[in-house]
Amino acid sequence: EERKGLTLRALLISIVLLAITSIWIKRIELVAMFCQISEAVPPIPALAGIVLLVLLNPLLFKLGKKLSLSRQEILTIYIILLIGVPISSVGILRLFFPCITVHTYFATPENEFAKISKLIPQWFAPQNPEVIRTMYEGAPGGKVPWLDWLAPLAVWTGFFIVFFLTMFFLVCLVRKQWVDKERLTFPLNTLPLE
Repeated sequence: EERKGLTLRALLISIVLLAITSIWIKRIELVAMFCQISEAVPPIPALAGIVLLVLLNPLLFKLGKKLSLSRQEILTIYIILLIGVPISSVGILRLFFPCITVHTYFATPENEFAKISKLIPQWFAPQNPEVIRTMYEGAPGGKVPWLDWLAPLAVWTGFFIVFFLTMFFLVCLVRKQWVDKERLTFPLNTLPLE
């Protein structure tokens, strides 16, 4: 019997692996600044995830055939990791927050960023200059003032969800042309398909 790729357990495993890779990326890239594991193509955490699943799958099969993951489920998890890993690192988090707060933190009379700040809507970023200062310089005890970030994060999360869904639907529009007529090889799929 052929199983589908996008199952509830594939989605749950993807979420758990994304949480683990986000912690890994934070420690390696943002705290230790050791190396950029998420900038490789394909990202190293996505490769680590698929290797882990391929190694664990025979053990799951021995515990019970229904516990093992199908090829489609492993590919689905890998694709979710391919998309999610860059978002949690260079793709959004490391560059995005400084971009939405730079006009407040670096405002001086010479650059007139204060005039720009008046034109930007209040939902765009936290309005409290102390919150923005602590983002750049660090907060006492390392505590993040999440209440001040709640509204901007909610708005931007909605924006990015719509953005990525739009990109997905655009790919769906050209999929038939790419796959059936032009027969593109999609190099990122070569390794997991092997």
